Amino acid sequence: MRRRFLSYAFSLLIVLLTSSCQGIKNSSIIVTPSFQPTHINPTRTLTTPQVTNKPAYPPPNVSPYPIPLPIITFSPTPVPTIFPSPVVTTEPTLTPLPEFTQRVQPFYPKCNPESLYLQCYDDVLGIRFKYPSHWGVLNTELINGTCGGYFYSFRFYGSSEVSAGGSSVDYCKQMGGDLFTMFRGFKPGHGCDQFPQSQDCRQVNDNVVIATLFPDYQSICEPGPSSIPVPQMVVGINIPGNHIVSGVVFSVDFLSVKGTDKLLEPFGGTVTDISKCSDPNTEIQFNQLVEDISLKVRQGTFDEETSYMVKGIMDFANSITFSP
Repeated sequence: MRRRFLSYAFSLLIVLLTSSCQGIKNSSIIVTPSFQPTHINPTRTLTTPQVTNKPAYPPPNVSPYPIPLPIITFSPTPVPTIFPSPVVTTEPTLTPLPEFTQRVQPFYPKCNPESLYLQCYDDVLGIRFKYPSHWGVLNTELINGTCGGYFYSFRFYGSSEVSAGGSSVDYCKQMGGDLFTMFRGFKPGHGCDQFPQSQDCRQVNDNVVIATLFPDYQSICEPGPSSIPVPQMVVGINIPGNHIVSGVVFSVDFLSVKGTDKLLEPFGGTVTDISKCSDPNTEIQFNQLVEDISLKVRQGTFDEETSYMVKGIMDFANSITFSP
């Protein structure tokens, strides 16, 4: 039974296969794939391309690298450089000044002893006078100025307490000056006008004056070339008439050693202690002593040594006479 079934099934299978082969030969076979891709369009559709400002890159015959823009530089209009013309300086031709020659002419006034005095005549000035013999031996010199005029110097050899001299109206020198070189006389009767700093001044006659000078506080603490170191009596003489020198002045230390020590006591004596200059009491004490001594000069009340010196100065001033 089973064998019959298998034989029948096998025969049926052969029949079916044979039928299938004939159908394929006589007809077209369309094979339908099991899936169709949806993104494939069998018909090409032309679309208008979107135009943008961006050109196709790179354009033909154009380098793919950017072309650098030219650098444009602006040069300012050149300003011409103006060089100043060289200044030609001509060295001045200096005319050499004539070499100055100082001429010193010595003179010897005619002096004769007379008791404790010497009676003298000076023919350069045309005056007669007498002076105490302890002043020393007198010689004079006439010296020409560096830029004009004359200076007349008195020298008393053997004494350091007297200095004297005077000048012509046109006397000048290139540097410096002192009481003697600057003294040119005065208007008759106005001799005290030449000594405004004096503590006491007396007009002996129209052409002779006596003035008393004291050092001031400043000149002691800070002495200078024209400072008066100690009290002095000054005899000023105006020379009338047409003479080479128009005036002379005599300066004499008159205060005794004792009196000088007393006056300078606030500063430590004749050897000045500069440290005392910073003490205000020193100036007060010194100025008071100057007043006291000036009063004694006016009253004539001195110690013996000072009185002797003052008398000699007074006798000298009163003895002066002028030759026509």
